[in-house]
Amino acid sequence: MRKRARRRPPLECWKICIFSACFILQRVEMLVHRSGPFRVRPVRPPRLKAHAPCMEADRVVSDRRSFDALPAMNDEGYRSVRRIESVNKIPFWPTWAGGGIRAMLLNNRDEWDPFLLLAHHKHSFSPWDPLRRIQKSIMPEGFPMHAHGGIETVTYMIEGGFLHCDSHDATPSAYRKGSVQWMEAGTGILHQEMFETFSNRNADIELYQLWINTPTDMKMRSSSVTMLGDEYGRPLPVVRRESGDGRVCRTEVIAGIVDGQSPDFRTNLPVTILRCTMQPGADFEHTLPSAEDTAVLYVRRGTILLGRADADKRPTRRFTYGWTDLFNQEPKERMSEDATASEGDLVVLERDGTKVRFTNTGPGEADVLFLSGPPLRE
Repeated sequence: MRKRARRRPPLECWKICIFSACFILQRVEMLVHRSGPFRVRPVRPPRLKAHAPCMEADRVVSDRRSFDALPAMNDEGYRSVRRIESVNKIPFWPTWAGGGIRAMLLNNRDEWDPFLLLAHHKHSFSPWDPLRRIQKSIMPEGFPMHAHGGIETVTYMIEGGFLHCDSHDATPSAYRKGSVQWMEAGTGILHQEMFETFSNRNADIELYQLWINTPTDMKMRSSSVTMLGDEYGRPLPVVRRESGDGRVCRTEVIAGIVDGQSPDFRTNLPVTILRCTMQPGADFEHTLPSAEDTAVLYVRRGTILLGRADADKRPTRRFTYGWTDLFNQEPKERMSEDATASEGDLVVLERDGTKVRFTNTGPGEADVLFLSGPPLRE
């Protein structure tokens, strides 16, 4: 007697249909446009004559000659305040119920090196949401056990909590608002990160996660996890600066040095990670260390104006990224060094100059994440 084939449960069939549809859409998108939906491709603005000394300096360094051979830069060729390379509008992708993510795969290494990925998560989980039970069976609320190797991950909690366990400590522990987890993957580490939710109240969760490349000679080191924050006895320094009219810019130093203050933690790479919250009209200015050529900033909230008002006018490249690269808009040029960036904008700065400057021009508070570091060229 022939056995009847076992019918798949309805929920399992739905899973197969959903994942199959996602796979087909991804393949079609890649075939049509040959790039992922998150890819950011900044385009260099036209070179000016004033850039000639900088270009000559790049040529000399690439030839590995002595730094004494670098040409002297006069006032015309040297820019103290960094210019804007591009302004990129990043889409907000819905993921878990009541939330989404802005994910920025920094895969153009020449522009982003040593940074690999920046993700801005914002979620709200309600215990009375009828769809959560169905969704959790398809997509867990967080990131189950997975592996990392050869990089560093930095997780900064803006709101809510993350439940973390790893191959060093299997006991889940929560780190919450204002805390930072700095994980060096080294030769390899397994870890799990799940959102901290509750059965009797809403859970609002917001965080940044940054991936940083490490030099080749550091990739084979032992893995480690370091926690920063008040509850761990390593508070993050906060620098308050007032402009002439009393407007306050509050800078939280996650990594690096600002006004002589730095966290009680030594990073493998001399990177700078700052969170700036600014009152309307407040200014932010930071002098970059000489080795930190790469500089990027992301606007979480508000509107800011970047650059110098008295500098030479030039086009500013703008890119808008939709659900897929098929719906990209043509770059919009603006003939000014001053570029306005608003919520969801990722700004890339050129590498000539020693200072970064921006002003909150919006009616409310501005919240900006600033990153800089030395390129590894690996």
